[in-house]
Amino acid sequence: MRCNEGNMVATLTKFNHGIEDILLLGVEHGASDIHLTELDRPVFRIDGDLVRSELYPVGLSDMNRFLDNVIPAGFSGKDGDFSFTFGKRRWRGNYFHSNGKRLSIALRLLHLQIPDVEALGLPASFYRIADMKNGMVLVTGPTGSGKSTTIAAMIKHMLETKSVHLITIENPVEYLFESTNYSVVNQREIGSDTDDVSHALKYALRQDPDVILVGEIRDTETARLAVNAAETGHLVFATLHTINVVETVNRLYGLFPPQERSLVQQQIASTLNLTIAQRLAKKPAGGRKVLVEALFPNELIRGLIREGKSHEIPHYINGSEYINTFEGRKYNVV
Repeated sequence: MRCNEGNMVATLTKFNHGIEDILLLGVEHGASDIHLTELDRPVFRIDGDLVRSELYPVGLSDMNRFLDNVIPAGFSGKDGDFSFTFGKRRWRGNYFHSNGKRLSIALRLLHLQIPDVEALGLPASFYRIADMKNGMVLVTGPTGSGKSTTIAAMIKHMLETKSVHLITIENPVEYLFESTNYSVVNQREIGSDTDDVSHALKYALRQDPDVILVGEIRDTETARLAVNAAETGHLVFATLHTINVVETVNRLYGLFPPQERSLVQQQIASTLNLTIAQRLAKKPAGGRKVLVEALFPNELIRGLIREGKSHEIPHYINGSEYINTFEGRKYNVV
């Protein structure tokens, strides 16, 4: 049962156990994130708002024990990413130090079972990715907007409906995909399975993939390899931190030096299958829903990208297959 902030705090005062109990409370109350800081009370993010509990402060020894348990390679260094399964949920975490040497842990709750596209409230047209054999699908938005979940739902549908070899390159691995009788899944984590994203993506092209999940494109080399993979017959999923479809195109080719952008614009124009910008909004009765702006580029839009005129895309959007639930608009959606 979802609780208001007052009930949340009242319930949390009943517990004074280990970090695992705190995680279970987060699951019970529908938290999206949990923040643990040495010698401070746990904080939960519920429906986008931070709620400070009245639990006892978390001790350093408990935090060290927890990290040693959930990080197979061992907890070391000043900061790092990790993921694990607990309490019928997947979790993504990051540990770091602040205010001198005080240890903090940020935890994100993920679904253990990957939701369907429709269950997430996403447009049914997103199922069309199963018909795509190559190209790029970019999902963008701020941190915590559900990008990973949207991609996971689309890839899940693809694995269930066609024969593909999926390779993911993640830091850390978030959702766990399952191989089928006609699909193969290999999920690689930075640090434990490979040294870095660019290295893994370079060698992924020699591993007979059909679909590659890159995770976030953060630098020129990763962007170059992702675009080349899409251009050479692979379907590439990736994320960026942008707020709309036009900015997504600009950000992608803006990662390249000026002397390369003319060629890159041509590559993006020919390979971009779908770009999705999304955010989460509160529901009046509690909980959150996903809002999306999505574009399946037509030839006119591809021409604008090719010519470096992506800023003109909004003027020609009506003639493309476009969805905008930010503003409640839909154009030519099939």
